[in-house]
Amino acid sequence: MHRDAPDDAAWIDRFEWRARLRTKPPLNAAYRIGIGFLGLVVVAVGAAAVPLPGPGWLIVFAGLGIWGTEFAWARDLLHFARRKVHGWNQWLAPKPWWVKALVGLVVCAFVLGAMWAMFAISGVPGLLPDSIENLLRKLPGVS
Repeated sequence: MHRDAPDDAAWIDRFEWRARLRTKPPLNAAYRIGIGFLGLVVVAVGAAAVPLPGPGWLIVFAGLGIWGTEFAWARDLLHFARRKVHGWNQWLAPKPWWVKALVGLVVCAFVLGAMWAMFAISGVPGLLPDSIENLLRKLPGVS
């Protein structure tokens, strides 16, 4: 496991205000709970946005970054994810254009499939323009 410092407390206490806060257990606990909740909200929003077009994974990683300011397991998970993304980029970079295009098509198919499944399960949201709602409702299994 990767650690930013040999001692987790030393990493957390790298800022003077955080070191002072850590000396007050009730305030420290409240702060950690707040960071945990904020990270949870950001990760949940990101996870909900993953199958949609947009920055879903980026939002998930931002939530992990928020958690990582307080929790070693989140820092470790974020470093693991960064290594995997970097490894994926290193693998894909030298490939010919047609392999990159095929990967892009697979990703698009996955996103479209996830969106179809979401609409099939929960229905088409009413906040979309009527023309798009009508078009989506014509898809098989979507109501």
